[in-house]
Amino acid sequence: MTFLQGVEKGPVTLSVRDVHRVDAYRLQILISAERQWQIDGLEFQIIDMSPAFRSGLERLGLSPDHFDKEAQQ
Repeated sequence: MTFLQGVEKGPVTLSVRDVHRVDAYRLQILISAERQWQIDGLEFQIIDMSPAFRSGLERLGLSPDHFDKEAQQ
C-alpha cells in the first residue's frame, strides 16, 4: 500500500468502514505494516471495522478482533 510509505515515521490510523472484502494479499500488507510500526514504537490503528472486514479476518484465520485494541484489553 503505497500510501503507507509516506508515513513511515509517524502514527497511522486507517478506517476500514467501507471495506466489503478482505483478501489474503492486503491482509498480509496490513499485518506487516502493523508489526513494523510496533517495532518502531509507533501507533498503528485500524478503526471503524465493518462486519465484512471482521468476517474477512476470521475467514483468513485471524480473530475478528485482531486489530481491535479495545477488545484485546
